[in-house]
Amino acid sequence: MNTSNDSCILALDAGGTTIKLGVVLKSGGCSELVDFQETPIQSSGSIGEIEEGYAKAIETGLSLASRHHLKLSGIAVSTPGPFDYETGISRMTHKYAAIYGQSVKKIIEQTTKDIPVRFMHDSSAFLLGEILDPRYRSFHTPAAIIIGTGLGFAIIKQGKLLLNASQGPGISIFRRPYKGKTAEDFVSKRGIMNLYTELGGSLCKTVREIDLEARKGDELCKKVFVQTGMHVGHIVAPLIQEQGIDCLILGGQIAKADRLLITPLSETLQTYSIDCFVCKAQTIDTAPLVGAAQLF
Repeated sequence: MNTSNDSCILALDAGGTTIKLGVVLKSGGCSELVDFQETPIQSSGSIGEIEEGYAKAIETGLSLASRHHLKLSGIAVSTPGPFDYETGISRMTHKYAAIYGQSVKKIIEQTTKDIPVRFMHDSSAFLLGEILDPRYRSFHTPAAIIIGTGLGFAIIKQGKLLLNASQGPGISIFRRPYKGKTAEDFVSKRGIMNLYTELGGSLCKTVREIDLEARKGDELCKKVFVQTGMHVGHIVAPLIQEQGIDCLILGGQIAKADRLLITPLSETLQTYSIDCFVCKAQTIDTAPLVGAAQLF
C-alpha cells in the first residue's frame, strides 16, 4: 500500500525504556523518514504504565504528523519476540511481562481507534529499513546481526525476508549452542560485561564505558571487543556458508563500537575462507522505523 501525498505511516520501535517513533512518507516505492522522536516507556512496569507509554508515543506521533500537515493512514510497530505478529499479542516474559498474552493492537487502538495497526519483529524491521540504502544494491543475500541487550538476526533471500510461521525471523541465533553455552551468552550486553570481568576488569563498567575506554587505548577494554568480534565470527561463519550470505550488517547499540568489532570479526571469517562484506549499519537508530513502515 502506498500512502497518498497528504498521509503517512507512524512507525514505532518498542524498546526497554523508550519507544522510538517516526513519521514515514511512502510514495512510488520510496520511503522517507520526515520526523523522529523518542518517548519513555517502562517495559518492566505494570499494565497501566505500559498502556500509558504507548498512548504517549501515539499522541506524540499524531502531533508530529499534524506538524507536517499529514494524517496517519497506518501504524507499524517494530517489537521483539516472542510475539504473535499476525494478531498483535505479546508473548514476551523478559520485557513487557505485565501484558503477556494481551493484545498490543488493542492497547494502541485505545488511542487511535480506526487506524490500521501492523507488527514486525525488530530484527526484520532493522534489516528491511537499512537495506534501502543504495550501498547494498549489489548484494543478493544480505543479513543483519543485532547486538544489544540480546542477540538478533535477520536475512533476506531472493529478495524476501526469511520468516517463520509466526512471522518472526526464519533463522534465530541467540539460543544456538556455542562453547557450552548459547551464542547470546557471549554476544550481548551481558556477554560483554561478563567478559570484561573474566579478563580482570575490577570496576563495574557499562558496555558504553568499556567502549569509551577501549577507544582511549585501554588494552583490557580493547581485548573485550576483539574477543567479542571473534565470537561473532565463529557464530555466524556456518550460517554465512549455509545461506550464501554476501553482506553482514552490524546493528544494535553495541554495533556502534564497529571499529573495535569489525576487524576481528572479518579476520575470523577469513579463517573459514569466507569472503563476505561486513559493515556497521548506516541508520542504527532509525532503520527499524523505516523497515516496519514497509508493512503498508
